[in-house]
Amino acid sequence: MLRYLEGRALSRAELVRFTGTTDLQVQAVLDELIGTAHVVRRPQDIGPADYELTPAGVERLAQVGRLTASPAPATKRPATAKRPPVVKRRPPLRRPTAAVLTEHEWELCSEALTQYYALGRIDKADLARRTHLLYVARTRDDLDAIFVGQPMPDLPKPVRSAPAPPTPILTSQASSAAPARTAKFAAEPEPLDRQLIVNLAKSLAVGLLFTGIVIATGPSLVILLAILVVTGGNMFRTYRTWAKKRRSG
Repeated sequence: MLRYLEGRALSRAELVRFTGTTDLQVQAVLDELIGTAHVVRRPQDIGPADYELTPAGVERLAQVGRLTASPAPATKRPATAKRPPVVKRRPPLRRPTAAVLTEHEWELCSEALTQYYALGRIDKADLARRTHLLYVARTRDDLDAIFVGQPMPDLPKPVRSAPAPPTPILTSQASSAAPARTAKFAAEPEPLDRQLIVNLAKSLAVGLLFTGIVIATGPSLVILLAILVVTGGNMFRTYRTWAKKRRSG
């Protein structure tokens, strides 16, 4: 497909006519090349859109041309030598997410195909077919069809991001520990606070006692006000004493 687009822009109908394939096959190859940024679609004001090579597509076409134009000479084998039997490889397990083929991995696969051709393991037509499949390959899973009957090159392991650490979940026992400690602290105040509570309770109890006696014997508003003032004064002095001790402590 890249050969037909070299040096010119063609429409999809022209590519169908030149390649002798169907419109669906041409569109599928164009979508792959557009996805790899080797071909760009140019809409036209009149007529169908044209497709032309990008700088990356020109560079890739030059690489493919160098592989097919000047391959290394094939090594002649002795007449008595037998070709080792082809070992059938078990189809690989499909991963949930296929690793994307990097530029470095593409170079390793391209060198492996060139080496197989130099050793006479594949012919020139098979090299061109496998090189074209490698050109449109995007993931490592696509390499299975390229290296059918040939050893797969050693590729570096894909780097996978480490999973995020799990979020800790508080159990019912752990979540109830903090309220329990808070309730225990509220139920057991400090000794100085307990002293304040006791003194205020005493002052209030004495004031209520005298108020009850006055009401029982003979209600007098003046006496009740006097008892209220004395009780409030005692409670205020008790609070001031507690506050001084708290600041000094």
